[in-house]
Amino acid sequence: MPPVHPIWIFGSEVVYFIAVAILCLGIYLRTKDIYALSRLKTIFHFRNIFLYFFLAYAFRFVYLFILLSSDLGFRSLMIFQIFGMLVVSYFSTMAILSVLMTVLVKRISTERKHVNILLHISSIVLLAVVFVTGSLYVLAIFHIAILAFAAITMILKRKGSHFSNQNRITYILLFIFWIINLFEFGRGNVQFITQLGVHAISVAIFLSIYLRLRKRLKNAEKKGKTRNNK
Repeated sequence: MPPVHPIWIFGSEVVYFIAVAILCLGIYLRTKDIYALSRLKTIFHFRNIFLYFFLAYAFRFVYLFILLSSDLGFRSLMIFQIFGMLVVSYFSTMAILSVLMTVLVKRISTERKHVNILLHISSIVLLAVVFVTGSLYVLAIFHIAILAFAAITMILKRKGSHFSNQNRITYILLFIFWIINLFEFGRGNVQFITQLGVHAISVAIFLSIYLRLRKRLKNAEKKGKTRNNK
């Protein structure tokens, strides 16, 4: 298969980033009011999942843009690649840890700000390990372990917990999204058509979560208006 021109690669990344950015920010902003009213820790961490995903993809996009458009020397290129890898890894790890927190939040009595500090420290420590070992596979294994633990915990949740069937579907979609992206990462230099497929599935997953969330919020708003009119 002939090599793909860099402009097509960059163009696909632009479309991918715009789609992910709009959907992640849409989910984050649409849950702003309900969090302001309830102050629930579950919603706080749920919103952070998409905030950190947005930041991870924003830095990933900037990283690729500079990489494709700049004429960096070898040493500068290596330093830039390491820095870009660490920043993207940091925010993606925070997103994964936020997924875990939405599952475990009912079992944790520690104050939210202390939990948040712990999550940041955990991400920094993990990045230090990745930096020392020079391998992103350590990060991938950690992410898979966290997702597996969160998935098992969520499945074992009893009925009547804060995990409804709708919530389970949302997190299953997030698990599928991350596993697909880890598969792309594990393959290394994947073909352009495979990359487009991964991007399309990822956007479809975020779109599904956004549409389902919007529908639930609209239904909740209608119920609230009905109660107020009685």
